[in-house]
Amino acid sequence: MWRDRFTAVNFRHYSQISWLGLATLFLFFANGQYIIFIATWLAPFFLIRYLRSTGLILGLLSALFINTVVTIATWRGMIPVPGATILLVGTMIGVISFSPYLVDRLFYTGTAGFSKTLIFPCSWVSFEYLNSLFNPYSTWGSLAYTQFDAPLAFLQLASITGIWGLTFFITWFASILNWAWERRFAPESVTRGIGLFAGILLIVGLIGAGRLAFFTPEGPSVRVASIVSPFEWKLDQNISNAKELSSLRKTSMAVQSELLNLSKQAALADADIVLWNEAAAPVFEADEKAFVEKAGKAAENLGLYLLISLYTRPADYPDRSMQNKVFFIDSDGRVIFEYVKAKPIPGENAVPGAGKLKSAQTSFGTIASMICFDMDFPLLVSQAGRKGVDLMLVPADDWSEINPIHTHMAAFRAIENGFSLVRSTKDGLSAAFDYQGRMVAAMDESLTEKRVMFADLPIKGGRTLYPLIGDLFAWICLAGLVVILLWEKAAKRRRK
Repeated sequence: MWRDRFTAVNFRHYSQISWLGLATLFLFFANGQYIIFIATWLAPFFLIRYLRSTGLILGLLSALFINTVVTIATWRGMIPVPGATILLVGTMIGVISFSPYLVDRLFYTGTAGFSKTLIFPCSWVSFEYLNSLFNPYSTWGSLAYTQFDAPLAFLQLASITGIWGLTFFITWFASILNWAWERRFAPESVTRGIGLFAGILLIVGLIGAGRLAFFTPEGPSVRVASIVSPFEWKLDQNISNAKELSSLRKTSMAVQSELLNLSKQAALADADIVLWNEAAAPVFEADEKAFVEKAGKAAENLGLYLLISLYTRPADYPDRSMQNKVFFIDSDGRVIFEYVKAKPIPGENAVPGAGKLKSAQTSFGTIASMICFDMDFPLLVSQAGRKGVDLMLVPADDWSEINPIHTHMAAFRAIENGFSLVRSTKDGLSAAFDYQGRMVAAMDESLTEKRVMFADLPIKGGRTLYPLIGDLFAWICLAGLVVILLWEKAAKRRRK
């Protein structure tokens, strides 16, 4: 008898270690720098399995520790914080991303009906969404962004639910798989539940496939050239010496001239629109007007639309912050709109813009622009969907640890809002996507000496539901979670 008990305890112990080991392995590839999209679906299954097979306190503490350590390891360098600060920030991210597991462990019971499988996905969507509202990094870390390489038909769900629907299905899969495991996959117990999940996922896939098949981009196209500056010059240096300032000014003017030369080369290659990477042209405030006029004359002479990206240093810097902005100039040399970056990244010494989208009606459709980090805020970008923007031009500036995921994140805004998108990226991946999320062109600065990327995109976008209903799906998940937890709490009282 004692041998049987010892064997059972030993098996349970090694089983728990196996669950935790597999969870750790898949978590490492589930988010952050080393993404394998299928790992994102499997990691939650293994971690839930471990938590449900282990004592409450030991399970929660050990799983939280593993989740936090993996988060720090996989997000190191992605968040622009100095030195050991990543330990604090990584711990915060680890704790937040662990919260849905905590809710599931506390409220899910092994005898629960199929409806309780919604606890985990509703928890995850709720925490992810609320975090995006109050976190200065917005939607960074969303599981949805790990699915860039998933079937495109599945990703079309974002045109209705935003990224929250994608996150929901990833985590619901893990919850249902655990529910079926606890019933030993007995057909009489799990067939209906698995069939319901598979049926809903099939419907989502068919709707997405239908959108891809029957609303394929076609018709006239526009050729867009994305230019990445060969220079790293910025003007946010805290100097006031007249000689050094004069030297900076000469350098900035040389950079400006080279950018106009690259634009000329793009025009000779039949580009209709040219955009530069974020903050490509360093400009002193006193020189800004003259340079914009010079760029206007260049656009007129070349017969193209030109989106110039400026990083303007005020006369009394650093008392006043830099301006990270773009000017969109038409082929007659006129400035159609000016846009200031609405969401400078935390720590960026730049004046935030008003966040009001500027757009222009052109012979190549309705064109708008936002800058880099702005694109990580779905509700901010949804202005473009409501205005019927056909083409979004996005100057950007990344670093190696967030390449290529930051560019991939922008593709989800294209699917959500039905616009084609060109992202011109310094120190990262420049890419163009049509309004269904297909990558039409790409150029990684770290892998090529080329400075210009060309993309032919449809001049007409596709309308979507998401800009009209916003984050309704996320709010439904939040409300659903509250109802389920209150119902479960009341049920426990009745059982007592």
